[in-house]
Amino acid sequence: MKPGRWAPRLTVSLLVAGVAFALLGLWAAFAAARGLPGEHDNPFWILLPVAPIFLILGYRLRDRGQRYTRATHDLIDRARDGDPEACFQLAAQYLGGEADLHRDDASGRHWLERAVDAGHPKAMIRLAGMLREGQGGGKDPLRAQALLERARLMERPKAGPIRTGPAG
Repeated sequence: MKPGRWAPRLTVSLLVAGVAFALLGLWAAFAAARGLPGEHDNPFWILLPVAPIFLILGYRLRDRGQRYTRATHDLIDRARDGDPEACFQLAAQYLGGEADLHRDDASGRHWLERAVDAGHPKAMIRLAGMLREGQGGGKDPLRAQALLERARLMERPKAGPIRTGPAG
């Protein structure tokens, strides 16, 4: 299930249950007031006080789910499909609290990891900084250094190793 999709379904379920309980409770109360047969045996009147609870919960949950714009949904879908640039952009949005995403360093780090796995050099540099500082997870300075070196080699593949001794 995609992020934020549970809340509308739960909201509708709660609202439908609230309306159903209200109708059943009103029917039972009406039957009891009219003296219809079986009014003492009818358990549905107890649902009447419960109905407002379901209606209120459903109403309050209507905006709780994260509602993404179409662009953010598309970005999330592309990132889930493994597009490294989409993973990097999604991470940047999580880390900056941009668009309709709340700031979340752990989620940003997750998407940077996915971009790094796909070979995105800018993601390597950004993740190295997070690893060095321990942002969104534990510190790992050795892996940070390895990522910086890997990114450097990817951005300048023709550059050979750095020579420190005399040319021979």
